[in-house]
Amino acid sequence: QAEEVSFASFHPIRVLGEGGFGKVLLAEKKSLDGATELYAMKMLKKTHVSASNVTTEKEVLVLTSGHPFITTLHSCFQTK
Repeated sequence: QAEEVSFASFHPIRVLGEGGFGKVLLAEKKSLDGATELYAMKMLKKTHVSASNVTTEKEVLVLTSGHPFITTLHSCFQTK
C-alpha cells in the first residue's frame, strides 16, 4: 500500500529559490523506517497557475521518470 504524503510529512529547512509563481524549498522527510531523506519541494501559488499547466508538468515528469538529467517526481499533493 502506498504511503500517504502531505505537507505535514515534510520539515522545511530553507528556501532554495523563488520565482513569480512560487518557491522551491529544501525539505526533510522521515521515512517509515525512521531514516530521513532530503527533497526539493516546489510550492506553487494556486492563484498564479492554471490547473492544466500543473497537470501537464506532472505528466511530463512522470513520463521522464528515471532520466539521469531530469528531476524525478516523488509525490504531488495540495493544501487548502
